[in-house]
Amino acid sequence: MGSLLVQCPACGNRVAFRKPTCVGGNGCGIDLTRAKGKVFVVRWRNLDGQSRQKKIGPSRIAAEEYLRQIESQLALNTYIDRQKDRNQQVTLKELFRWFLNEPDVRELDSFKLLKTLTKSLSKRLSVNKPVSSLSTAVLEDYKSKRLQDESPVYPGRKITPRTVQEELHCLRNAINRAVMSGFMSSNPIQRWPVIKVHNVRDRILSDSEWARLQKALPKWLWRIVFVAYHTGMRQNELMRMRWIQVDLKKGFVRLKAEDTKTEKNRIVRLIPEVVGVLRQAPRSMRSQQVFLSATGKPLQRWTSYVNRVWLEALEQADIQNFRFHDLRHTFVTRAMRAGNPAYLVMKQVGHRTESMLKRYHLIDESDLLQLAFPSSSSMGNAQSPR
Repeated sequence: MGSLLVQCPACGNRVAFRKPTCVGGNGCGIDLTRAKGKVFVVRWRNLDGQSRQKKIGPSRIAAEEYLRQIESQLALNTYIDRQKDRNQQVTLKELFRWFLNEPDVRELDSFKLLKTLTKSLSKRLSVNKPVSSLSTAVLEDYKSKRLQDESPVYPGRKITPRTVQEELHCLRNAINRAVMSGFMSSNPIQRWPVIKVHNVRDRILSDSEWARLQKALPKWLWRIVFVAYHTGMRQNELMRMRWIQVDLKKGFVRLKAEDTKTEKNRIVRLIPEVVGVLRQAPRSMRSQQVFLSATGKPLQRWTSYVNRVWLEALEQADIQNFRFHDLRHTFVTRAMRAGNPAYLVMKQVGHRTESMLKRYHLIDESDLLQLAFPSSSSMGNAQSPR
């Protein structure tokens, strides 16, 4: 049997229609018999015993009629569970719109990336078809064709497996959330495509390449690259870096958990050369962002324009097969060659492995002061460009 509920206009609490006041749970205690704006809700259980409910509106008569229809269908075994059939109704376009409008999704640091990923998926999948039309075969075909696409960032190269992996992970995340929230009834994908991602790269800058790159970079971008080269910081960490995090007197950057990939607070050591570069860097009167564009605007992310200037500098310096992230590999390699303990280097760059976790736990600023760096001759002196 079903039941009739009343939704309180003041607090949104739902109580049985027979109760005159809003009580229980988060009830506010107001008199519902006279309350204006109350809404009637019908609640019942389907043939499998699963709870269902539907908001009808301000009309008690309409709600009671709807309840009678549901009870009659259940009794005659003619009831059709519309929620169970929701996969047949929700299109991929509707799924992505719902996903990107979820409040907790919009608050994610990766929200802009998720928008980009859903846009890419929408271009290559039939967004007006129901999500139920997706299958392992469809996604395997998507993977195969996508891996043949050219990279929009690196001309002449193919899309990386990691990019395709991120796109399919985004789709999987959206479907899983939809099922958990009741927006969809089930996940139609029984088996997701496996994508082999080769993350290991051994590309580092030679001393001569570093010298050429510094000369090719415009000064505003040179500052970012110089700090990356001498700290091992990630690209996003650099772009989000604010002056309030920078301690030029002691030579540290104190990153908050929300600014790091590992979601852990981290302290980054700055050598004197980096401190000197940051002291001379221009500052914005309107923003705490450390790095500014050529026109003095705060840089909060690695935009397509920044990337284009970066690629032009690499080409001018005649440096092949090199990515910004390889500056991080370069730092780690040189720091290890300088004889630093592995756990200190890993603390500096934010790497984590099970074998090192306990050793990381007790490291503070005084420990990081033990971190030695290669001499200026082996790491490359600061060569301010044009």
